[in-house]
Amino acid sequence: TSADSPQDGSSASPAPPAALSACQDSGVLTLRGSTTLLLAALALRQGATGWCGIIGGDELGWCAATEVGLDLNRVLTVPTSLLDDASILTVISTLLDGVDALLIGAAVAARLRPQHRRRLLARARERGRLILTPARWEGARILQAGPLAPDTGTGNTPPAQDPVEAPGRP
Repeated sequence: TSADSPQDGSSASPAPPAALSACQDSGVLTLRGSTTLLLAALALRQGATGWCGIIGGDELGWCAATEVGLDLNRVLTVPTSLLDDASILTVISTLLDGVDALLIGAAVAARLRPQHRRRLLARARERGRLILTPARWEGARILQAGPLAPDTGTGNTPPAQDPVEAPGRP
């Protein structure tokens, strides 16, 4: 058996893919192709004592979040419906000051101006925080989830995915 597969009813989470070591960095990490890996990256950064924020995660599966190790008792959420264009930057900046990692949904990230994204990137780096998003973000490190070989999925089970560093700009 491998360390990646729990047995005997163990509740151990699988080891995170090596590419998710980028979660230990500060700044912005764009992870495309897998919501599960976004949540796993958030859980990895949260660790045993950290706090996370999620802005615009209205479509996230909270059961899946707990399955990848996210402790929902230490997650602050702001639904998209509560954000207007005038408050979005203030809400993101405030959360960024108080959490270890912040997941910003694609729809919310799309509402940010380029200069606001640059300012948030600088703020995250300065404070040692991590912004995770599936959206394009100038200056972000980019990871692309792709299928693992030889797993092709079975029936209703999709193939497993592993993030790989994506070439090019966001």
